[in-house]
Amino acid sequence: MENEIKQALSRSVCGGWDRGFLESILEQVGLGRKLSSKQIETVSKILDRNDESNQLAHEQWAETYVREHSREAMCLANYYARTGYFRELSRDIIAGNVPDYRAYSKMSQNKYAQKVLTTHRNVPKYEIGSLVTARANFVSSRMPTSIERTLNNFPGSQSTKF
Repeated sequence: MENEIKQALSRSVCGGWDRGFLESILEQVGLGRKLSSKQIETVSKILDRNDESNQLAHEQWAETYVREHSREAMCLANYYARTGYFRELSRDIIAGNVPDYRAYSKMSQNKYAQKVLTTHRNVPKYEIGSLVTARANFVSSRMPTSIERTLNNFPGSQSTKF
């Protein structure tokens, strides 16, 4: 088992919590300690996640991400950057970094992300340059400040709060 752990640690696919756990287990084994059945079960799952086939998929992920996912990832990153969820991952994507496959999958495969992407893919409700008026019950405190600045600087608009 010790050699299998060392092999998994040598692969770039092994990162985050998996890497830390395997390093801890390797240290315990090196000190001659016995592993519990739960530890052995967890190590087995981690070794399966970090095998050679997953390493190949990991190496190809960067190319696949740029080709197939980068536009949607940027859309989701801009959405999640304003929420409390996936904030670090969003920052990485906006900075131009390729995210980890598992983290990106969690971010993009949930029901909220699917709604965001569906809305993003839809034809815009209004054409660019159209003038729209807010409802009487519109609350400007929920509007992003960049949109508020745009509305207030629109030619012919008054600089008033909604």
